[in-house]
Amino acid sequence: MLIGVSHKKFLIQTEELIEEQLNEAQTRLTDVHRMAKEKMFKLKYGIAECLKEGLLT
Repeated sequence: MLIGVSHKKFLIQTEELIEEQLNEAQTRLTDVHRMAKEKMFKLKYGIAECLKEGLLT
């Protein structure tokens, strides 16, 4: 199968754009995961403090 130069260039550009979008998505997912982990830690700490103070039974 022969691919024209312009078609091949288009495919390369498309591949680069997709790779960039995937990298950005991975970065956002990593950020969300980090924030969720921090919030879970704060929640666990808050619950532990409430249990210590006898506010939760």
